Amino acid sequence: MIKRRFLPLVLLSLLMTNVQNSLSVRLFAEEPSLKQRTDQIVQPYLDNSIFVGTTIGVLRDGKQEVFGYGRLSQDDPKVPDGETIYEFGSATKVLTGLLLADAVVQGRVRLDQPAGELLPTGVKMPSQGERAITLQDLSTHMSGLPRIPGNLKPTNLSNPYADYTVDDLYSFLNSYKLTRPPGEKSEYSNLGAGLLGHLLALQANSTYEKLLVDRIATPLKMSSTRIALDERMRAKLAPGHTEGGKQTANWDMPVLAGAGAVRSSVNDVLRFAVANLSPPKDKFGDAIELAWQIHQQPLTAGDSPMGLGWHVIVDGTHWHNGGTGGYHSMILINRQYKTCAVLMTNTATSEVEQLAIDLLKMISGAKVEPRRFEKKIKVPTESRQKFVGSYEFSPGLEMTITTEDGKLMAMLTGQGANEIFPRSETVWFYKGVDATITFNIDKSGKCISLELLQNGIKQTAKRIKDPIKVPPETLQKYVGQYQLAPGAEFTVTAEDDKLMVSLTGQPTLRVFARSETVWFPKEMDATITFKVDKSGECNSLELFQLGKKTIAKRIKKSVKAPAKNLQKLVGTYELIPGIEFDVGAADENLMVSLTGQPSIEITSRSETVWFYKVIDATVTFTFNVDKGGECNSLELLQNGKKQTAKRIKNTIKVPAEDLQKFAGRYELAPGSEFEVTAEGEKLMASLTGQSTFEIFPRSETVWFYKAVEATITFNFDKSGHCNSLELSQLGKKKTAKRIK
Repeated sequence: MIKRRFLPLVLLSLLMTNVQNSLSVRLFAEEPSLKQRTDQIVQPYLDNSIFVGTTIGVLRDGKQEVFGYGRLSQDDPKVPDGETIYEFGSATKVLTGLLLADAVVQGRVRLDQPAGELLPTGVKMPSQGERAITLQDLSTHMSGLPRIPGNLKPTNLSNPYADYTVDDLYSFLNSYKLTRPPGEKSEYSNLGAGLLGHLLALQANSTYEKLLVDRIATPLKMSSTRIALDERMRAKLAPGHTEGGKQTANWDMPVLAGAGAVRSSVNDVLRFAVANLSPPKDKFGDAIELAWQIHQQPLTAGDSPMGLGWHVIVDGTHWHNGGTGGYHSMILINRQYKTCAVLMTNTATSEVEQLAIDLLKMISGAKVEPRRFEKKIKVPTESRQKFVGSYEFSPGLEMTITTEDGKLMAMLTGQGANEIFPRSETVWFYKGVDATITFNIDKSGKCISLELLQNGIKQTAKRIKDPIKVPPETLQKYVGQYQLAPGAEFTVTAEDDKLMVSLTGQPTLRVFARSETVWFPKEMDATITFKVDKSGECNSLELFQLGKKTIAKRIKKSVKAPAKNLQKLVGTYELIPGIEFDVGAADENLMVSLTGQPSIEITSRSETVWFYKVIDATVTFTFNVDKGGECNSLELLQNGKKQTAKRIKNTIKVPAEDLQKFAGRYELAPGSEFEVTAEGEKLMASLTGQSTFEIFPRSETVWFYKAVEATITFNFDKSGHCNSLELSQLGKKKTAKRIK
């Protein structure tokens, strides 16, 4: 997964506090010109090749100016301008916040409305406790949903969201369990913002892009703000580049568009800024004001107030940054000084955020000095390896140093890993915060400690032990399921020489070895100790977190069932009339869906006993196979109760050429139509304003959804022509006549 560095709110608040202090003395002198002063603060970024190309827009007292620097790409020397198209990244969230405010002003939704009310039948919103996740929670990052969905597994890391589908999203929502009640803690969530955009589009019987264009882009004349690129926009698109200047792919976010899918230009974003500085006196202006208001106050020292999508700092400046695999952007607006700074670059570097902040300070009247970048030095790979290890400041507080793709990374207990950069072979610094790390080397050349200097305070951390490499055959001893509490289990898997751990309903994390039996994740402050008996068998693990120890007993190892045996189990099993299990095989995995619910992978304990790994390993399926090798029923064990589902019929395969008989449009009611299409060997159905889903055959004419509880029966006349379809859902039947 490509990771985007998100500027810590504490850091930005400190920076902008300095802006506020500087603004107390306003400079009215116009020497030198705005262009000359902008050139001066941009020049160090050009000299140090921080970006390939950038466009800067500033707004002061109603007057706006736009400047371009660098080039469109390494092969195209043209200088970007105000019409150049960039990816807006996470700054899209302020547009999604405005769409929410607009829907509230129109009376279509409420801020305190439970978000689950807008989900389709058969899809449920994760919960914990009595309080439901609201639409406001999704916009202010208070939902408790993780940053990204745990089932996001991109096939192309250069475009990580491209193959994430609506079915994937609904499957995750149905299976995920919140780790805390909504509203308890602020946690930045791309998933939450993307889900909000999806729900608003569903509610409006639209798509996110059409909603954006109709409700924001068209009223503000933002003709270059879209998701899909037409020929005109494609011709103006600046190719994206990695931080090192290598050209890279654009990102596509078809499902989570509200989190970061928008493309735009600086000229368009300035139009948006003007509307936020002086909203129109109409309902759209009311929506802008509603989004601008603070809806969430800080809960901890690291939080900042939030509007709908907007981050807000002490002087009232509203801001958001954004980054994708090849772009970075930032918008800052201050109503008090009637100023705005917009920066968009075709390079994935957060370094430009300081430039955007300096621009706002400068046009607001503060004196800004050009930035000084550290002189780059090269440290040999073998020297970097000396530093790799764990260093203890105090019991439970450690700094872990690792290398990733030639970069030296530092991670403090409970925080994410950050890249550090060399001033010398032993002195390294952070770019995001004012801090340095000095590695202390003994006479033998071994690094024995490090010294952290931050805010004038020095702290020493002694090296406790190098990370070790554990043989793959040893990892296999730990593979299995461990019950922490009823319904909460650890699943431990081995991938080559990596050990992976997941807790029920949470994403899978890699853990690293401190010893052969003691392991830790880098993302949080926790350790896992595997308890091995005299025979070498691991029978439990111990979780140590927040000063507490908890034992999880091993319940049973999973086994791999031969692919040929899976086919015996594939079919439909009736639990009660109208409630069925559909069992299918995908590659070497077995998938199960209950009527009206999405398909979920199950894992084998034996050839006939299977269990949910992601949701709840205490739920098991036992397939009953007769002497002839035929599976005639399955037994569901859940919460201590057994239920038997008899096999009713295997799924069938309909020839691709026969699918064309069904393709067409069917009118369910005025303005509400089914569109049925054939894609290869798949039949797809969509209802006006809703997503397209694959449907599956029970017979040549009866088809069903796996994502929702519904069937479609195609009706043929004597000539073999399909003239209508019948939708059966929630006990009701409706007929849709073919219109074309």
